[in-house]
Amino acid sequence: MADPAAVKALLAKHDLQPRHTLGQNFIVRPEPIAAAVQAASLAKSDTVLEIGAGLGTLTRALAERAGRVCAVELDRAFRPVLAETVGACGNVELTFGDARALDLAALVAPAQGAMAKAVANLPYYATSELLEKLILAPARFGRIVILVQAEAAARISAKPGLAGYGPLSLLAECFYETELVMRVARDCFWPQPKVDSALLALKRRPDAPTAEAVAPLHALIRTAFAQRRKTIVAALAHNRGGVGGLSELPRDVVARALAEAGLPATARAEQLGLADFARLLTALGSQVRWR
Repeated sequence: MADPAAVKALLAKHDLQPRHTLGQNFIVRPEPIAAAVQAASLAKSDTVLEIGAGLGTLTRALAERAGRVCAVELDRAFRPVLAETVGACGNVELTFGDARALDLAALVAPAQGAMAKAVANLPYYATSELLEKLILAPARFGRIVILVQAEAAARISAKPGLAGYGPLSLLAECFYETELVMRVARDCFWPQPKVDSALLALKRRPDAPTAEAVAPLHALIRTAFAQRRKTIVAALAHNRGGVGGLSELPRDVVARALAEAGLPATARAEQLGLADFARLLTALGSQVRWR
């Protein structure tokens, strides 16, 4: 199925056309599929969540290696296509709906106490939202493999001072080690997008905290980056909208906390690493109020 002619024929058979508004760019080369399956490190004991089943090309490859595949597809028009391509796979469970609104933990449960895995060909318009949901999901995905546009991949794995570095970079670092598996040229898709993509593998850290434990730190980071051109002092002192759930703080309180954390008074969010933000949160202590 990872072939342009086969994809076009399958769509024509069911009188369907790719929908740009849904980010439907189908994989038409076998290499990204094989790399995604390998990066997921699947075993027959694994439950894997797939976001964006599409035509079922990757779904079938996952079903061959995993014990159970919970596949989500937004476009209900693909129901007959998926019935044809993965209907015979006894270990595939299809759910039609928007993954952003679904209870992903409930879809993969019960996993008998083991962490599930997730594999997704994410649409550009929802990459950040879906990845954040996967990272913070109660299911605690042990491994997340995502195919995203190259710009998004750079943003997710960015370090302080680099373009694209922000809350998503730091959130991923809290829980996962990120690896660039391969770059994926635009001609690996049909219709062909205007940009190249990349395959990322996120492996959960053994000492990863719970989502609840990270919530205050995540709120502080989001607040600091909401006005990323300003200093940390200015960003936290003028957060009247309550961005990230953090109420605005007096400038002198923030300045003292920065000094206590060993950070310069002129520091900006894009200059700070995860450990810096953690020290700042500790220094702020009881001064922090959540909305």
